[in-house]
Amino acid sequence: MKRLLCLTSLVLLMLIPLRSALAVNCYLGTTGGPVEGFTNIEPFAVPSNAKPGDKIWESNDIKIPVYCDTGTAPNFGNEDIYAWVNPYISANDPYYQLGVTYEGVDYDASRGSIGIDTHQCLDNKQLSIYTPEQIKAAGWEHDLCSGDVNSIHYSRTFVARMRLYVKIISMPPHDYKSSISDYILVQFDGVGGVNQNPEAQNLKYHVTGLDQIRVLDCSVNFSIFPENQTIDFGSFNNLEIASKTLTRSFSIKTTKNIADSQCTDTFKVSSSFYTTETLAENDTSLRIGNGLQLRIRDTDDNTLFNFNEYKEYADFDSSLLMREKTYQAELSQVAGETVKTGPFETVVLFKINYN
Repeated sequence: MKRLLCLTSLVLLMLIPLRSALAVNCYLGTTGGPVEGFTNIEPFAVPSNAKPGDKIWESNDIKIPVYCDTGTAPNFGNEDIYAWVNPYISANDPYYQLGVTYEGVDYDASRGSIGIDTHQCLDNKQLSIYTPEQIKAAGWEHDLCSGDVNSIHYSRTFVARMRLYVKIISMPPHDYKSSISDYILVQFDGVGGVNQNPEAQNLKYHVTGLDQIRVLDCSVNFSIFPENQTIDFGSFNNLEIASKTLTRSFSIKTTKNIADSQCTDTFKVSSSFYTTETLAENDTSLRIGNGLQLRIRDTDDNTLFNFNEYKEYADFDSSLLMREKTYQAELSQVAGETVKTGPFETVVLFKINYN
């Protein structure tokens, strides 16, 4: 009898998951990958008409492939993966304020570290020594992310999409050179906060090249046609949109501001069609959500634009004073989807950077 009691006690101890400190490991791309990622940005410029508070530059969408595992929350519960934007206090600049745009929301670095739920949930790795049947029999199924022993996730792989931006605090001198070069955009960690242990396996993503900002003595003005900035595709029925693509043209004119009497710099302007809506087909298709998609075509070279990606618009050398470009907006049915009837609208922003 004594031997049986000892055996029973041993089995019970084995079925109690070990408890440890809160921890999540995140890597670039794959298990055991780098825990430091980098994007080097191209030089950019500040226009002469910038005002305090203006966002004078932003990056393209930075798509970070993230792999996380080793969830060990207390009481063998699951753990949410957080993106901690602006995770560390970096060198201050008297003229420039950095920030991160995540899921369409801006987070100034002056607000400090902010945790954003990535909606990726890790199951506790301490449960991995048990079969699904044992987990269910022990009543731990409710601790799983899915609540289902047939859908257990001890690791997660996802792509985080964000942008770095720069705002003006006050206008810097024409010859000003910033001392900021490397900025940590985000750290992927658990809900409990930023793990600052230098040996921690938590992916930090850096943006480098911020010391290449130059200050211009020039600027440009933009005009969009149609002037109401609305592209109206009119009324159509399901048969029409199923059989053809509807197109509408619009144009954007850029004029160097000749009121800048001291304008001596040469510079380029790049532009981006920005949206927070769902994108597909290598970001060339904006999914409206009703079975329709919007594309924008560059009529100069007959190529489709990638939404949320900057592309050179004009090179203002010493002779160029004005540039006008015509674009084509294309509305069509998404293959395999049913078009929902009724009015609809979607918003696309035209953004510019100076280079």
